[in-house]
Amino acid sequence: MAKLIWSSFFLLILITLLTEIYHYEKKIAIVVLPCNLIKTKLMTTLSINRKPLNYLHEDHKKWLEEVLFYKDEVKIFTKRLEEIASRNTGIDVQKQVEHFQNQFIIQKEKLDMLQHDLNIHEQWLAIYAKEHPSHIEEELFADHAVMRRQINMFEKIYTELKTEYLDFLEKWM
Repeated sequence: MAKLIWSSFFLLILITLLTEIYHYEKKIAIVVLPCNLIKTKLMTTLSINRKPLNYLHEDHKKWLEEVLFYKDEVKIFTKRLEEIASRNTGIDVQKQVEHFQNQFIIQKEKLDMLQHDLNIHEQWLAIYAKEHPSHIEEELFADHAVMRRQINMFEKIYTELKTEYLDFLEKWM
C-alpha cells in the first residue's frame, strides 16, 4: 500500500513538472502517462490550460514589475528599520528589529529567485518565438500555473509580513 501511495505521489510531481515544460497544439492538451499501479497498467490523463504566447508574456511583464516594486518596498522598509534600531536600544525592540531584518532578507532572496525564474521563462518564450515566427500567433502554450502559485504564495506571505511590520512601525515611530 505504501508503494502505491509513493508511486501516486511521484506521478503527481512528474505531472506537475510536465505541465510547466511542454506546450501543445490545441486549447486543452492531454498528457498521457503510463504508470504501473497494483500490477496493472493504467493510463493517467491530465488537462492543461492553454494560452497564447502574448498572454504569457503579459503575465511575465506584470509579475516582473511587481517583483521590482516589492524589492523597492523592502529597501524602504529596511531603511526605516535601521532608523528605529538607532533610536530604540531596548532589548525587546532590538529583537523585533532583528526579526524583521531576517524576514526582509528572506523575502529579498525569494524575490531574486522569482525574478530569475521569470527571466528564464521569458527568454525561453523569446527563443521559441524567434525560432517559430510563422505560426506563433495560433500556437497555444501550457499556462505557467506553478509560477502563478509561487507569485500568489509570495504575495500572501509578504502581505502578512507587511501588516505585521506596519503595526510594529506604528508602535515605535
